[in-house]
Amino acid sequence: MKLYIVPPLQNPNLIGRIMEAISKRTDVVAATIIDNKIIEATENPSAKRSLNEHLISFAGTSNAVFRVFQVLERMTKLVVEALKWTGSALVGVYESLASKFLVAWTSTSVLRLPDVTTKAIKSMNDLNAAEKDVPTDFARKAVKAVHDTTEAAAMWLYSASFFLSNSAWKTAGDVPDLISNATDLQMNAEDWHLASQVAKKAVAQNSPTEVERAIVHTQRSSFIKMLKAACSVASGVLGLAALAFGAPLLPAVALIVISLSSTIFAITSHFYQETAPYKMIDFFQNRTIQVAPAVVV
Repeated sequence: MKLYIVPPLQNPNLIGRIMEAISKRTDVVAATIIDNKIIEATENPSAKRSLNEHLISFAGTSNAVFRVFQVLERMTKLVVEALKWTGSALVGVYESLASKFLVAWTSTSVLRLPDVTTKAIKSMNDLNAAEKDVPTDFARKAVKAVHDTTEAAAMWLYSASFFLSNSAWKTAGDVPDLISNATDLQMNAEDWHLASQVAKKAVAQNSPTEVERAIVHTQRSSFIKMLKAACSVASGVLGLAALAFGAPLLPAVALIVISLSSTIFAITSHFYQETAPYKMIDFFQNRTIQVAPAVVV
């Protein structure tokens, strides 16, 4: 395992403790120190899976069912718009099919309730335990708490829509869903910005290749997530605006393409993270160390 320390540390014992801590983790293949933080390249076990294994693993999750039905609903809506343009008599058939797919993905919200509820509770606990004297750490945990709690609220309201067969509950769920997507956009934009900065510093100080690659993969993953969140925010704003003004602000095809893009980016993000050789770096979880400018031989 490679460890690059730039600038050098004044206390040799500290170097030993860092080496000892990292060496106990067999999944860390390389590490460096950037801006007083240990940046690790950690092996991603799922990257060794075959394509079939990735697909089977994804298919067994509630998120997969949720996303697949979303894709089917939005693709069917595009077919409906095409049929309307041609004047086909099959419009009613495909509209009915799209409605069924909508009910299907709304119903899968029930399957996601345990996961999103657990995440929301954990985020709130993390926020309560956060160090208020570390502004960046506290601010990040506050945004994540808002994201996770509003995501859970949206799933509960979508589930209520399914059980009560009342679309008003889904509309109500769109509001916290929009807030969740907005905070997701904020966090991923921040991650992408941090990864971009750290990538330049890693190259400048000749960090291990593995670390540089892990940072680049994190940067790309954050960008994909940022695109997904941006599409979701745009779709949410336009959808709620249409309800408020009584008419859509954009053509139906444009609205469908935006919402479909959001789902496709979400699926792409999942497989990108699963197939990347290294795990994504969480710059807010990396351990801070004390670095002195003195050079030690």
